Amino acid sequence: MTGIKQQKEDFLNYLKGLGYKDTYTYKRAIDSLEKYMGNHMVTEYSKEVGVAFLADAMADLPKNSKGYLRRGIRRFDDFLDGKELSIMEKKEEICPKQFAEAYSLYKAFLEETMRPATVKNLRGSILVAFRILDQLGVTTVQAISINVIRKAFVEAGSKYRFTSSMRSFLRFSHKNGLLDKDLSEFVPHKKLRKPVPSVYTKAEQDSVLENFSDETSVGLRDRAITLIALKLGVRSGDICNLKISDVDFRTKKITFVQNKNSAWHQSELLPEIEEAMVNYLNNGRPSSGLPNVFLSEKPPIRPMTTHAVHDLTTAALGRAGVEAGERKKGAHAWRSTLSSELVSEGASHALVSEALGHLDLASSKKYVKYDIPNMRNCAIEVPPITGRLLELLKKVLE
Repeated sequence: MTGIKQQKEDFLNYLKGLGYKDTYTYKRAIDSLEKYMGNHMVTEYSKEVGVAFLADAMADLPKNSKGYLRRGIRRFDDFLDGKELSIMEKKEEICPKQFAEAYSLYKAFLEETMRPATVKNLRGSILVAFRILDQLGVTTVQAISINVIRKAFVEAGSKYRFTSSMRSFLRFSHKNGLLDKDLSEFVPHKKLRKPVPSVYTKAEQDSVLENFSDETSVGLRDRAITLIALKLGVRSGDICNLKISDVDFRTKKITFVQNKNSAWHQSELLPEIEEAMVNYLNNGRPSSGLPNVFLSEKPPIRPMTTHAVHDLTTAALGRAGVEAGERKKGAHAWRSTLSSELVSEGASHALVSEALGHLDLASSKKYVKYDIPNMRNCAIEVPPITGRLLELLKKVLE
């Protein structure tokens, strides 16, 4: 039977033959599938393998990254089944006739000054905004007013997309003489909601660790996994891929290549973690030739999956009686908890990033704004309203 490497090559060549200019996302999806098969010692691909791969991969992926993976595997399956694939036709741009001329000018401006991806987003968003204005009875660009903008904002489905595209269009219209006044300043601001890092207290952490059984192999395994996630901030995917050879009990180091960014990462083998790992390896781990440290308990014996790690974390919180509320219940919550604790203790962004294996220092900054005790030390007096803001407020109140 043809191997996954040849199947991937045939699939990508088929897409190129259909006229796909960019097969990168499909290659990325099948590359991840191939890596998954290698880690789990699967030699032949089937739809069942694809389903298992998606279940495992989805646990660690953000929402905006899940679509390409599902689409890639679905089309790969269709290709292997001999189904005909086709390029999706571009949707026709529908612009209300009263805005057609202004849209044509705005579109040309975007294409001259911005990246294709940005142009695509703004074009789609402003066309939606135009249709809302049309439904509100706006017959010309000049008829757009502050009240109309507010009504359109209320009607808009995606507030963020509406505000960003409308502000851009109104600014363009004023600079190019389509509007007498720059109304962009009166478009409401709508920021994308960023998820708050899930953090568990020291008492909650202790309660979780106390409720693992020392008398079962599952308890020994799950305790060791939880300690690695909680004390070292290692991602669940890297815990699942961790090999026995990655752990040096002599130098007290754990060294591995991170799955997310392919960068080498080294952590200290803390005494508590070493004790838990030795206990599991000697008294709990099934007898197997697999190189992975953590294995499933029931046959067929195989490496742990991120989905399984997520489930064991959720179960551990339940046994400990910890009410998660809106906080995440997966292993990533332990990583967030460690990050927040390091920031609260005064650790620098560089140190936090190094501890968590971040390549970008900015990745650790999101935890700073939730360090309320230290933020109180930075509080300053609210300055009086002056300048442009004062002028804008006076206009609104007139």
